[in-house]
Amino acid sequence: MLEDPTESISTRRKSMDPVSQVIHLEELPTPGSRFELQELLGVGTCAKVYAASDKQKGNKVAVKVIDNIAENILEIESEYGVLSSIGGQSFVPEFHGTYLHSPKNAKRQLWFIME
Repeated sequence: MLEDPTESISTRRKSMDPVSQVIHLEELPTPGSRFELQELLGVGTCAKVYAASDKQKGNKVAVKVIDNIAENILEIESEYGVLSSIGGQSFVPEFHGTYLHSPKNAKRQLWFIME
């Protein structure tokens, strides 16, 4: 079936299934207690970025927390593709992985861990 070119992107996003064709959400590890979120570094249109410590490796990282996975799946897939393919270049943060966090009484969150 052909897409209606007049249909808005936001309408298509709302009707999309939140399951990604790029990231297998249900196969992602949970962050558990590995990362300790600290101060808020910034707020974007679909995420918040926190300074954090990786208790397993003992280093500082940045954690991008995306609350609304379903509404932002296209942006998530695009950023994941960039980070996983060229992360660590001199102009792109080193990418340490993606985690699926399921806080009690809240929507699932996608966490991108970067340097």
